[in-house]
Amino acid sequence: MRPKKFPTPKKQGEWAEQAFILKAMGLDITLSRPIGDSSSYDVVAEGPTSHRLNRVQVKSIVFTRPDGLFAIHTTHRMGLTTVYTASEIDFLALYVIPEDLWYIIPVTAIGEDDRRISVRPSDPEKTPRFEPYREAWHLLF
Repeated sequence: MRPKKFPTPKKQGEWAEQAFILKAMGLDITLSRPIGDSSSYDVVAEGPTSHRLNRVQVKSIVFTRPDGLFAIHTTHRMGLTTVYTASEIDFLALYVIPEDLWYIIPVTAIGEDDRRISVRPSDPEKTPRFEPYREAWHLLF
């Protein structure tokens, strides 16, 4: 059950992390979490076939623009606000809460200057760059 409104962005993020964990566990993906919240990733995911460990940063979005575009920042603060890199995470898991959709995006698909990325689930032809990653859970296997 999705709340209609989150009291704070931190609460939304915590809820999205739990939603990611539930979905991944249902797909037989083994998960681990770092202790504390100072890591650049939220979860470590191990696929049932490859046994490869992937560092996953979970992001979520609730609000859309009138044209149906959902935009999310791909940055974090470790001193300065910077874009996530392959030395910090392997995947960005973007949860579009109103659509109940996940995008499992390899960090290598995000450019060094992409401080924000956008998806438009209602009209994917207008944002084709990340459509191959819609519900791409198999990338974690």
